[in-house]
Amino acid sequence: MTLLETLLGLVDERTVLEASAFAVGTSLSAILYFIHRRYDSKAKVVEDVPIFDINSDFTTLVKEAPFSTLPYVAINGKVSTLTAPLHSQANPSTVGVFLKKTTTEHKDVWGKYTHVWQNEDREVTAISDSIPFDLQGLSSHPLVRVVDPMQSAWFEECAEVVNEEFVPSHTSTVESIVGFVSGERLKGYTQTEKMLRLGTKLCAIGEVVYEDNMLKIKPPASNFGEYILSKFRKGEIVSQMRSKSKIWKLLAVLMGAASLTALYFIMRRLHGKYVIAQDERRLAEELEEVRNQRTVQSGQLNRDDARNTNQGPCVVCLTNPRECVILNCGHICICVDCLEALPTPKECPLCRSRVVRTVPLFHA
Repeated sequence: MTLLETLLGLVDERTVLEASAFAVGTSLSAILYFIHRRYDSKAKVVEDVPIFDINSDFTTLVKEAPFSTLPYVAINGKVSTLTAPLHSQANPSTVGVFLKKTTTEHKDVWGKYTHVWQNEDREVTAISDSIPFDLQGLSSHPLVRVVDPMQSAWFEECAEVVNEEFVPSHTSTVESIVGFVSGERLKGYTQTEKMLRLGTKLCAIGEVVYEDNMLKIKPPASNFGEYILSKFRKGEIVSQMRSKSKIWKLLAVLMGAASLTALYFIMRRLHGKYVIAQDERRLAEELEEVRNQRTVQSGQLNRDDARNTNQGPCVVCLTNPRECVILNCGHICICVDCLEALPTPKECPLCRSRVVRTVPLFHA
């Protein structure tokens, strides 16, 4: 029997489950590492991207570029608009180009398992409004029109909270009792206004083109990089992306370490089972040798003489002579038939130590 056949014979349901867990852990580790590499490559691209100020020289540069396009560049500017700005409902003097109103519900929920009241927040409404806006440099001209800002995953982070108000819930006694019995007690609502104000400094990274007699920045082609509109400077953006990359890398390493640990225990258990299987195979061969010795001695020594020679009969059946030495304990106490009938793993009937091997007992 080959080593592979022996190992396959040792595989049981538990081993299959452990191997499946190892495979899943390894796959997750690979996926997490892939995400880490993607963030790291994005950070590298943003780090290498050229950055320009918005001025007449920049306009000339874009016009003279092939197809009047700079595929992936960074620009810094202040938010401005040529149309009527949006006004905050709570503070009409606060104006901007993007406004988001959200209503968040707050309630206490009785935990089924913790048996304590827990706070639960849920966003029930979210309304957004925006107008076309531009980025301007130190002077009012030129302007760079921002195209499709909502396609940037960073855009909503540019908005700041301009108003936040908590409206408590006014419930009657009956409603309070019903809420207590049902396990849900409404506390109130928070109404929040977030706005991207005029004059906010932004760093925009994307494709800059000159068309329709104006500069525009828009989402780049997929093979260049990510469309970014952020309040942070380029260096801070790179730092944030690298921080995310490190987190994913750490998760990948931890998952990989867990998978390797699982593999270690799987292999250790299989090795232990393999050693036991080898011992049992050797034990079977030795038992067969004892049987052969019994056959040889059958004509030379009757069983009564054998019992006297080995200080009594087998301690299990009390009939056959003691025919083998048990190792590692060294006891001579059992016949070959009873030894073979012992349950696996075999133990010495006197001291209960595991039977590693047996040695045939030869009678002189």
